Amino acid sequence: MKALKISAILSVLAFGLMTASAFAEVPALPSHINPNDHVAAATYYENLAKEEAAIVEKYQQDLEEHEDHAYVYGRRGQDDVSHLRANIREHEHQLEEDLAQAELHKNMLTVDQQAKSTSSNSINAAAIQ
Repeated sequence: MKALKISAILSVLAFGLMTASAFAEVPALPSHINPNDHVAAATYYENLAKEEAAIVEKYQQDLEEHEDHAYVYGRRGQDDVSHLRANIREHEHQLEEDLAQAELHKNMLTVDQQAKSTSSNSINAAAIQ
């Protein structure tokens, strides 16, 4: 009885740890990237997006394989197809978030550059007058 309780608790903990990673948000910038360095941040998120795209491509190939040869996988294949579709949706969502973060940092870089050029122009205009 005691062993049954322990195995039940361990299985619940393991399931909790596995599902916690499924609901992860866009990862924060690593500590070696300055949050004000928008070029590095955009590059970081673009690289994450490339990794997610590769994962999505792999899952799509697996899905095509399962759909083309459903007779090989049997009833378990239906569960696999459903799981693959869910993984594709999740990773496409993560891909969109990474691309949005990259775009955000590119826009912030553009705004910073415009602010610097505007301030330098006003300083030059003040010097001329």
